[in-house]
Amino acid sequence: MILYQHTARHIPLKVNNEEDFRGSIIIMPTGDSMLLPLNSVYANPYVYFEIVTKQLNAGNNQFRIDTIDENNNENIGVPVSVSIPDRVIPPRFISASINNTIATLNWTHSVDGPPDRYSLFGTSDPSLAIDRGSEFNGVSVDGSQTSMTFELATPGTYRFVVDSKIGTEYSDNFITVDITSPASSTAPPRIVNQISLTEIDIGQLQVYATNVPTGKLNVQFMWIFGNQAASYNLYHDSGTGSVNFGLPINFVRQTSVVQNFTTDQISFHNVDTTFKFVLRSVTADGVEDTNTFENEVVLNGSSPPSATSVVASTVLR
Repeated sequence: MILYQHTARHIPLKVNNEEDFRGSIIIMPTGDSMLLPLNSVYANPYVYFEIVTKQLNAGNNQFRIDTIDENNNENIGVPVSVSIPDRVIPPRFISASINNTIATLNWTHSVDGPPDRYSLFGTSDPSLAIDRGSEFNGVSVDGSQTSMTFELATPGTYRFVVDSKIGTEYSDNFITVDITSPASSTAPPRIVNQISLTEIDIGQLQVYATNVPTGKLNVQFMWIFGNQAASYNLYHDSGTGSVNFGLPINFVRQTSVVQNFTTDQISFHNVDTTFKFVLRSVTADGVEDTNTFENEVVLNGSSPPSATSVVASTVLR
């Protein structure tokens, strides 16, 4: 079989009619494509074969079946064309949250970039299939957006999916998210705080912080409460002694007991400066604990000067 794609490249595939049509996967020599034979009647393998390729490039594709005997005598087949439409790729979810009855979904665009629109489909009963016949409460946003906010006035647990839309075609997203409305108002447990100095035994100190070049804060702590928190907020000062609780740095909870996060550069001082910071746990519903315990860490936002006048020589021993 010869597969001609509309990109003008061709991929040869040799198929043994007595062995390769028994349901095994056939891989093209280039490794670029894969064929799955689907013939169900092996008793008469010369009558009908059906082959399904993996996803091909959109556009016009040509196929040709060549037959070859045991002496390598070849009969060139007649090409046949098929037009393959563009496939709409769904977005990738990042997070879902709810504030009282107002739900927010966030995602990133697919590798194909923004579609025409994003549509919300859902059900108020997660035991039932999601109704993709119409948008949930008519909710959709422009394809340039990466979030949507909507109200869930009726209490209960909902299941949602967001699909890309190009023209009249939708993606087929299998990634769903469950949201319970109204949100729980119960705050999560606090992170057990302990001021850290220069060295750490993570089994003894609950919070450890250190400077990471250049001027970044690495913080490690133990979290034994599992999914009672979905993320953490880190608040810090700028060497002023007063923590700013208006600009949190958020980190998604890791699955391990020891949490390990590094911020972007927050110190731009060219000398060692003591920073104060506060860690708070946050539930999936966006409820934050009220911890005010201040940890301290020394950060420096400048790198040392580079070495100059470097001379290399050979030492004989």
